[in-house]
Amino acid sequence: MALKFACNSTDFDVKLNSNLIHINRFFARGVFQDDGKDIIGISQPSFSRIIHNFAQVLCRMTGQYIRFPDSEADLAVIKQGFFQISGFPNIIGCADGSQFLIQAPSGDAEPLYINRKGLHSINVQIVCDHEMMIRDLVVKWPGSTHDSFIWQNSALRAKFVRNPPNGWIIGDSGYPLEPWMLTPYGSTSSRPQRDFNTAHKKTRQIMERTIGLWKGVFRRLDKTGGVMIYRPAKVCRIIMAAGILHNMRRKLRLPEDEEFDLPPNLIDADDNLEANSSDQAYHIAGIQCREDITNNFFAN
Repeated sequence: MALKFACNSTDFDVKLNSNLIHINRFFARGVFQDDGKDIIGISQPSFSRIIHNFAQVLCRMTGQYIRFPDSEADLAVIKQGFFQISGFPNIIGCADGSQFLIQAPSGDAEPLYINRKGLHSINVQIVCDHEMMIRDLVVKWPGSTHDSFIWQNSALRAKFVRNPPNGWIIGDSGYPLEPWMLTPYGSTSSRPQRDFNTAHKKTRQIMERTIGLWKGVFRRLDKTGGVMIYRPAKVCRIIMAAGILHNMRRKLRLPEDEEFDLPPNLIDADDNLEANSSDQAYHIAGIQCREDITNNFFAN
């Protein structure tokens, strides 16, 4: 049995009983292609085509496996799941950015890929739910791009601007405070504000676990798997494909996912730079929304 992958109008066969095993090695163990050549007995160019054709096929399935829910019934399940974590009401997702290291690209755009730690990377925006499913994934921005810029230029935020959701995304202080994006108080002056921040932080830990699990299972994504030595566009396809594979695994509820021990080096540090919304009206509305939540749910 073979899978037929279309790439530049050329069909490429991948035999299920051999090559998919080694594709799994590439994603799950961070095996370099040069190592793969020695193990598999195929040339590096052939192995490269296998990997990238496989990633292209998965990327065509993005809408099937990575989507933000629209129905009130689905959103109600997510809200209840988040509420059970810390008592924070009406949360429909948790957002964060994560850096994926790459080899320094050639060309004039190279400086754009240098992140705040001085490393070349892609900055990826992830939105997850209470079950560590990836609900939205933005994979296209260089490492120097701030989380707030990625959010404010994302399709999900544009969707919320057109049709405000009945609920909130939560993010760290690197995100702008808006009616649909709740961030913690920078400084607190009352017990309700402190309780808000405590519940916010506890709820947001699900994102740390999601990123840790994703990069832990798919070591090719993590720095422990080595820098990804491809052009940025190919790296983006690999990351998106791994996001789809992550959701496939979550749907199957594989036991190793449930019992995965997250090494500390897999968790990204929060970006503590406070951001403002590109629209002052949204920022003001976000301040009022946060105050209402604090007074209505954390004042008693």
